[in-house]
Amino acid sequence: MNPTSASRRPPLQPCATDAPSSRRSRRDSAAPITLRFGSAVVDLARQSTTVAAREVHLTAKEFAMLRLLADTPGAPVSRERFLDVVWGVGAFPTTRTVDTHIASLRAKLEPHPEAPQFLKTVHGIGDRLELGDTHEEPI
Repeated sequence: MNPTSASRRPPLQPCATDAPSSRRSRRDSAAPITLRFGSAVVDLARQSTTVAAREVHLTAKEFAMLRLLADTPGAPVSRERFLDVVWGVGAFPTTRTVDTHIASLRAKLEPHPEAPQFLKTVHGIGDRLELGDTHEEPI
């Protein structure tokens, strides 16, 4: 076995909740178009973000992660689900990739990233977005 093939992970197997019949299209999504939490305002349609009225750069992956979290506010999203939806089944990133991106989102959006109020980890399950009643109009 050569060194490059030894480090490859097998593709993820979709679980029952990932079946195409259970997926909602973006048009049918109940996710808000604009997320407001703390001093952060995230416009998912325009892919723009401000924190305390200052523009903050988010990557395309970070916006995709926020979109996925906003699709089910308050419910945790597993690392495997992030990898499947945001990176795609053909990609082979590690689950630590998700953790790194969540940490980056917290650093950019949370007032106190070390004690997050909005992007919370549910240990052993995944991460969730807690908006309360601070989000706006659905798409």
